[in-house]
Amino acid sequence: MPNSSKPALGFTTILATCGRFWISLAGVARSRNAVHCNGTKKPLPIGSATPGPRLKKADRLGAHLIFLDESGFLLIPNVKRTWAPKGQTPKVGYWLKRKKISAMSALAVSPKRKRVALYLQFRRRSFKGPDVVRFLQSLLRQLTGPGVLLWDAGPIHRHRVVKSFLQTRPQLHVHKFPGYAPELNPAEYVWSQSDSTLANSAPEEVEELQGMLNSIKRRLRNSQSLLWSCIYASDLPWK
Repeated sequence: MPNSSKPALGFTTILATCGRFWISLAGVARSRNAVHCNGTKKPLPIGSATPGPRLKKADRLGAHLIFLDESGFLLIPNVKRTWAPKGQTPKVGYWLKRKKISAMSALAVSPKRKRVALYLQFRRRSFKGPDVVRFLQSLLRQLTGPGVLLWDAGPIHRHRVVKSFLQTRPQLHVHKFPGYAPELNPAEYVWSQSDSTLANSAPEEVEELQGMLNSIKRRLRNSQSLLWSCIYASDLPWK
């Protein structure tokens, strides 16, 4: 039994490691994506690159536009504003478990800009460079012709095996988003859609969370309106 006088994860009791937590939903209004963007966004430096010319390049090449990003989902619930009887603040109980599911997604816009396809992969561990290569190999097998890939400058995208792979794929033109600008990447809004659906739920095991994510994946893939909403939600100069 741990000593209750010592802080456990910032708390002064042992409840932080063995008890069930409760999150109050009172006053919760912002989504994960809003917190993420507002908390990290910095002004772009003068003269910094923007995705506008990359979109024109894709049009000129008759290429697919591919937006790629990674994220993760925990068993700790994501909360948002909801309805409840007056004076009865709703609460979500959860167990403090460190298990997570890592996710990698790509939104691919067709050359004629008529359809959007979603490619989504889950892992019960963190992604590494070779995982990015395998994901891109699977993606390119399903797309014909050239592609313009836009992603951030994260370490996983600069891994040596990723660089070596991209050198062997001249049909894939790779460009990076400016730093601290997640609002430019439509793939970020796939996570917003997912978080909104998962909000106020508290899966007890990672298998339950996996099932919920698979349902979200099917729903997004089957809805062009939801996929286009991810494109239009970004700050890209889209027409």
